[in-house]
Amino acid sequence: MKMLLKYILIGNSDVGKTTLAWRYKFDDFRDYFISTVGVDVQVKSYPMFNNDIQILLWDTAGQERFESISSAFYRDSIGVFLCFDYSNRKSFEDIPKWMDLMINHLPDYHHIVLVGLKNDVSNKHVTELEAKMFAKKHGIDFYSVSAKTGENVEKMFMNLTESIYADYRMNKIKIPQVLGGIKIQKDKRKRYYCLWW
Repeated sequence: MKMLLKYILIGNSDVGKTTLAWRYKFDDFRDYFISTVGVDVQVKSYPMFNNDIQILLWDTAGQERFESISSAFYRDSIGVFLCFDYSNRKSFEDIPKWMDLMINHLPDYHHIVLVGLKNDVSNKHVTELEAKMFAKKHGIDFYSVSAKTGENVEKMFMNLTESIYADYRMNKIKIPQVLGGIKIQKDKRKRYYCLWW
């Protein structure tokens, strides 16, 4: 079986979303990128339980002028990663704004993850306890990660992917009801049971 999943990174500009996507895709650190314009997509495939799982990781622009454009990209995202920068207090305070922007565009089945980026920095303006409390209040998962060191990056994406796969195997995802974000191929004739776009 082949499974294609759509994930999306959202949050303020310069929090490190593109660096995170690069670390996930290439297991490498780059400390300089030109700001994303619109959206960039990284693709990563790996086997899981003898199945081929493919992740489409959408990296969105965080600039204010792209907010209305980016809202179209939220649609059909089965995994949403809300990103903030530990060294930028405003990026954490703006998380509720990003939640409001995306929530009406997501499919019925989705997972939201709060991501604290740059946990390796010394000048933190957000505590891990604050982030954990916010995540608990909103019933979402939380990971403290570093694209620089790679800490928790693979674990975060792998745990979500395994959770989605488990839900699918236990019939918690009703394919006809899924608006998008997941595509299943069960045979060699390339017949897809669920498509987006």
